[in-house]
Amino acid sequence: MDINEKGTATIRLGPQATGYMAMKYKEKILQAASKVDEAIMGIQVNETWSRVKLHGVNLERYHQPIEQAEDFMKLPDDIKNAYPMIDMPSNPNWLLRPEKLRKRSRSAAHSSVIITLRSKKDVEEICRKGLWIYGKHCTADKFLPAGPDAFWGACSG
Repeated sequence: MDINEKGTATIRLGPQATGYMAMKYKEKILQAASKVDEAIMGIQVNETWSRVKLHGVNLERYHQPIEQAEDFMKLPDDIKNAYPMIDMPSNPNWLLRPEKLRKRSRSAAHSSVIITLRSKKDVEEICRKGLWIYGKHCTADKFLPAGPDAFWGACSG
């Protein structure tokens, strides 16, 4: 058992084992982990979420130049109402920084947001079909982070 940089206890399994296989032995693993750290109260399989850029999101409905978070909170509700099967573990974020988004809202009607999804199947379907949100078709593509903190597996040898 190790503690990662975020302070989360992690357990390493054999090369062919998956987290789902380990869940068959959840109680035994939890008992053993509790002996190492009494604060451990449960175990779960690690999840990998994916992000999608959603283009053409209505600025008039979801963004006001003055800080009104309740306007933006309509977006996850509108998505969940139209697509109840989509599992978004966190709220969407605008692709642009707040100052650039305010500037854009004066000259454009739409912008892009990042949505986070649990299911890779949902990611593929949304990228292929897009989403209809508040009467407008929004196209989508996979979000690939960039910048000094981004990890590019293809470049790391």
